[in-house]
Amino acid sequence: MALDERGKTREQLALEITTMQQRIDDLELKHIVRNGTERDFKNVERDLRERVKELNCLLSISKLREKPDMSIGETLQGIVDLIPGAWQYPAVTCARVVLTNLERKTANFRETQWKLTRSIVVQGEPVGHLEVCYLSRKPARDIGPFLNEEMSLLEAIAERIEKVFEQDRAEQKAREQQQQMVQLDKMVALGTLVSGVAHEINNPNNFVMLNTPVLREAYTSVVPIIEEYYADNGDFLMGGLPYSDLREKIFSLFDGILEGSRRINSIVRGLKGFARVDPAGYREAVDLNSVVESALVLVRNQITLSTSHFSLELAATLPPVKGNSQRLEQVIMNLVQNACEALPNRRQAVMVRTSSEGDYVVVQVQDEGCGIPADQLPRVMDPFYTSKRSTGGTGLGLSVSVGIVKDHGGTLSLASGIGEGTTATLRLPVLALAEDASEAAS
Repeated sequence: MALDERGKTREQLALEITTMQQRIDDLELKHIVRNGTERDFKNVERDLRERVKELNCLLSISKLREKPDMSIGETLQGIVDLIPGAWQYPAVTCARVVLTNLERKTANFRETQWKLTRSIVVQGEPVGHLEVCYLSRKPARDIGPFLNEEMSLLEAIAERIEKVFEQDRAEQKAREQQQQMVQLDKMVALGTLVSGVAHEINNPNNFVMLNTPVLREAYTSVVPIIEEYYADNGDFLMGGLPYSDLREKIFSLFDGILEGSRRINSIVRGLKGFARVDPAGYREAVDLNSVVESALVLVRNQITLSTSHFSLELAATLPPVKGNSQRLEQVIMNLVQNACEALPNRRQAVMVRTSSEGDYVVVQVQDEGCGIPADQLPRVMDPFYTSKRSTGGTGLGLSVSVGIVKDHGGTLSLASGIGEGTTATLRLPVLALAEDASEAAS
């Protein structure tokens, strides 16, 4: 009595259950009328009732999948709870399904020597397994204490779980793409705003940058006259301050104005670069040291507010990488922002360093923050996963960064522990290696 339900609709299953029930009723009637052998009748009746249980299980799973707004965890729990009732001995049957980082099982689950197991495979990739166990020894049948039909039923249930998993993965990817499109629209709007603001800031700042050296030179030219007046008449006020104090500081004041103006200019250049929209797939030779420096200019305020112990160690020379400097800058900014947000107070440090390791250029962002629990570490790069949702976190920062890094042929990894801080390591292939990979792919 082989079971192959993989192509049947819910309506076909319901019709087959009705037909089976009618056959049971007919057998009961024939037994009464013809007074057949009681043992033969009970065997046939038992087989048919087992078949009805199996079909009812598959029908219930089909109904379960049609329920709206059920998470994959709720769906899987519903499926494993339906399994015991479809086996020969429901009272001692338990079930468990394990998918990637997700596990669902019946309340009485305990792994025993009497079990059936089937791998869950999606698009050729093993993603978990489904198992059914008996909690006590039962008479030997086809496969240990299990029927061949039960193994076939396990196969059919596993196929339905594979479809559930594949559908959930597709829906999650669609949600991620939608969120990324929303994020992209926001970035485009922000880029337009930033570009306008940068232009408005840049114009008056140019006056400061150009005129300060002129004023310094003009003051320098009159210093002998002022000094002669000071020698003849003693101290006097200049700009509300005693000249004796001001004469030692005025050149440093000019230097401070000019340095501040240069910093403004550097920030404006960074904002313009961040707001620039490059063509899709745009690649160039990129100096990762420059990318890191540009990113740090844009997040300097957050660094200053978060820690009083920030260090930057740039390798003396780095081979160029092939990539999009704007998108790589976005990754560095995200890693540094995450490091700053992990610090409980300003006494803890954040370190950023670059280095070269063989055919790869490496950027490490290390913090002395609270760390990430071991059970959460595998999930922190998943889309929508965040521990900061109450403060506006979307759970997209790291997942988007991972996508950017993969698009550049690199890797992004995290090492962390509670109370030990976190180290994010970005590895990108050097330009020559990246070009060889591109040529091989084409």
